[in-house]
Amino acid sequence: MASLQAFWTRIWPPVPAAIRDELAVLRYTRLQHQIPVLYLTLIAVILTAMMAAAADAPWPIRVGIPLAVTLAGLVRFFWWTRQRTRSATPDEARAHIRRLLVISTTICVTCSVWCIASWLYSDPQDRSYYPLFMAMGSLTTAFSLSAIRFATLANLAAGIGPISIAMILMGNQLDRLAGLVVAIATLFLARMISDQHRQLVDLLLLKHQHREQANTDPLTGLYNRRALITAAEDAFADADAAGVGLALIDLDGFKAVNDRHGHAAGDELLVQVAARMQRSAGDTAMVARLGGDEFALLVTGDGVDSLGPQVDRLLAGLVPSFAVGEALVTLGASAGMARAPADGASLTELFAAADRTLYAAKASRDDRASARRSNRSTG
Repeated sequence: MASLQAFWTRIWPPVPAAIRDELAVLRYTRLQHQIPVLYLTLIAVILTAMMAAAADAPWPIRVGIPLAVTLAGLVRFFWWTRQRTRSATPDEARAHIRRLLVISTTICVTCSVWCIASWLYSDPQDRSYYPLFMAMGSLTTAFSLSAIRFATLANLAAGIGPISIAMILMGNQLDRLAGLVVAIATLFLARMISDQHRQLVDLLLLKHQHREQANTDPLTGLYNRRALITAAEDAFADADAAGVGLALIDLDGFKAVNDRHGHAAGDELLVQVAARMQRSAGDTAMVARLGGDEFALLVTGDGVDSLGPQVDRLLAGLVPSFAVGEALVTLGASAGMARAPADGASLTELFAAADRTLYAAKASRDDRASARRSNRSTG
């Protein structure tokens, strides 16, 4: 069972989760422009084929199926025309793609039934026209659906497979050879579609990696300043957002660790600090390293009201000592908070407000430390 699953995974590798949503939206965007043209082409081919239908074929074969497919094509053409300027979420895009797969494959199977029936009822000297009509329609469909591997292969199998098999099993020698050639060409096209799918997935993975590198702090793995600014600006641009909350956090005593234990120990300490911050924040807030020993916490929407408790949990998580090499290191931290719109209507104003409260908190911390030292000396 495991070997069978491994074999299937090798020939049909799943789309990596990191790009699944992006791939769905990209596929839908391509379909918005290609599918209307596909249905117009399909209608033209069907109407042309109907005029060349075998005279001895029953009325449902000669006229019924072509008119039904033409009507379905017109309905879908107008539906997709209205979608050309509409955006879609990843879930909506996947739903549109699943619907397209069912409808297009059904149309393709219906056309395949018409093609085989017309081929059987036609005179031997006229039989070659019907596989030609079917091949043209199937190739047009394959090109239009090329971004969706499974849909393309399903339509090729339903459109070209049955007529090729019929020609090989029931035709004369020339029919058998033509059916074999069509089948070989279809397999070659299927291989190209699969290769194109792999290339598209590789390209999206590469883009994803580049985005991750551009938005990630290389030392700690947290988001960097660029990612934080982008997320905050997006939140400010969202008219439905309830607000934006920002906390700036400075480590107290980090320079002494660097001076005493070296920069390697300082880097190890920053990695541990980042891990604790991320655990404290969970999935409800964005933690970023701005540079050096400066960090930030960003909350948006309904989470703004929980900014204070979030910062308290984050600072509490830094209280236990850190094991750096063979030494135990204790750090302090100061935080400054600001919320929009109360403390600023833009990201620049919010940073300035958080910066002011941060330095006020550091000054208060220094005053308390000085007072404790003074009390000890006088005592």
